[in-house]
Amino acid sequence: MPDTQPVAPAHAHDPADPAADHDHTTADGAAALPGNPDLRQLRTRAYFRKFGSKVVLVGRFTPGLRFTIFFTAGTLHVRPSVFFIYDFAAAAFSVPVLVYVAWFFGGQIDKVITYARHTEHGILVAIVILATVVGIKLWRRRKRIARMAAAAE
Repeated sequence: MPDTQPVAPAHAHDPADPAADHDHTTADGAAALPGNPDLRQLRTRAYFRKFGSKVVLVGRFTPGLRFTIFFTAGTLHVRPSVFFIYDFAAAAFSVPVLVYVAWFFGGQIDKVITYARHTEHGILVAIVILATVVGIKLWRRRKRIARMAAAAE
């Protein structure tokens, strides 16, 4: 039994039909263009329907997304019993681990802070390098797609 209410199936996409890109509809029959929030909501519902319980489990470990995931679970009608079971399982694992880590490193907090200060510049450099590599790959991909589209015409 799925964790959420069913969503209307997406329409078939015909790559040969140029109008097919604009032929998507939402559950209530409204047009759902790629930038339309209704289409994003349908995709989110489908993702949550597919991975609902696992999303709640992972949501416990992602502080930046925790509220959003829990709120979405409620608005998409994830059964409260399923939500509480997975949230409790995640909390039963994460809380003791975090308490133990805090206890273990509590006496060494000055060393941890010093180590973090020494490595923060290296982490920043790694992030900049990674962002540069990703940016170059995206630029090359966009350039390649533009060449293929020009060649197809």
